[in-house]
Amino acid sequence: IVINVINGVHSKSVFADDRYMAVGSFNWFSASRSGKYANIETSLIYVGELEKEIKTQLDFLNSRSCNTNKQPVT
Repeated sequence: IVINVINGVHSKSVFADDRYMAVGSFNWFSASRSGKYANIETSLIYVGELEKEIKTQLDFLNSRSCNTNKQPVT
């Protein structure tokens, strides 16, 4: 797993097997779900033949990566 910080992008993305893509603003591991800091955040899961769309998304994200190690998003 490679995690990259992308300049100017708040959403989180997960791609798997050219068939699954999850994209959204929801903080999957650290979101406050109650209290005054709770937000209504969403993520969408796409399923199907997504190879072209995933490549388009990865190319865009790689162009904005601000990681110092410059590992491509894969």
